[in-house]
Amino acid sequence: MPFKLLRLTALLTVIFAGVIGLLRVPQRDDPLMQTFLIPPEDCESPCFLGVQPGTTTIRDAVAHFEANHWLNEVTQSGQFYDLVWSGSQPLFVDTGAPTYFMSETDRVGELRVRTHLRLGDILAVLDQPDAVYSRITQSGTFVTIVYTQLGLEISGYWPCRMPRRHLWHIPVEIRMHTLAFESTVPTSMNWPKADCTHS
Repeated sequence: MPFKLLRLTALLTVIFAGVIGLLRVPQRDDPLMQTFLIPPEDCESPCFLGVQPGTTTIRDAVAHFEANHWLNEVTQSGQFYDLVWSGSQPLFVDTGAPTYFMSETDRVGELRVRTHLRLGDILAVLDQPDAVYSRITQSGTFVTIVYTQLGLEISGYWPCRMPRRHLWHIPVEIRMHTLAFESTVPTSMNWPKADCTHS
């Protein structure tokens, strides 16, 4: 009897964990992911919530962000402008890390958003990137995929010796700015190996 009860408990635990996992995994057609990653037709890339790095003025960006119900306010510290989330933002936003943009003269420069999205989620929505590059350290590899037309760099950290299948589950940061990668980033897909060496 105790053995059967133990098996039942283990089975229910696995089922419960699977259901929770499904609830937390963003889907390919998730409109919130689309809003984050793909700009609307009336906002030329790069574009984040209606703000265009390299084009939108700082004043207009602050006013636009503060009018968005996902955000409470924008605070300035030197050339950095932190976006303060309101609590109604998508759950995949990592509110424990700063979301900010930098100023370039009077314009919005690079914008960064830390997320709980996984590398595999990004690939499912945006498909094949224009380029992949990596930087190896003693403890792991920083992996970045580039979507030039969207002005997107998607970066994550992959610890050494982690199985290759786990690469698609690493959380990512979204960096958005005007890209000029065509001449500097190889077009080959340079995915790293699990032993922290290049392919």
